[in-house]
Amino acid sequence: MKGKEVYAFLCLLCFAYVYGATFKSNIGIKIVNGRVVPFCQHGNIRVSPGTEFEDYDMCTHCTCSYNGLDCQTLGSAGRITVPNNTACISKLIDCHNHWVLRNDNSKDCPPNLIPTENISMTGK
Repeated sequence: MKGKEVYAFLCLLCFAYVYGATFKSNIGIKIVNGRVVPFCQHGNIRVSPGTEFEDYDMCTHCTCSYNGLDCQTLGSAGRITVPNNTACISKLIDCHNHWVLRNDNSKDCPPNLIPTENISMTGK
């Protein structure tokens, strides 16, 4: 990568780390014993307005309000894609990217083997 390309990639990475991905869903309404009960749906669970939680399977922090469910990715939870011929890959562990050896994911990647070209990052 050339200097400007590295700078652009780092800027995008920082933006993704600070702001992450955001998604929103509308509030749901259920009638229980004749009463209107608002709720937010997240996967297979329903939560009440005023609830905040972190989903470590989806790497999101969510807040349920009467306006609906707002969720943002935690930290740098984007997926990093590298070419198939690299010695190291990035794995998402505890909602953070970790560089590990491609042929042995239990071992950290030495800094000199972390790829610097033809890599991309996508939100979860």
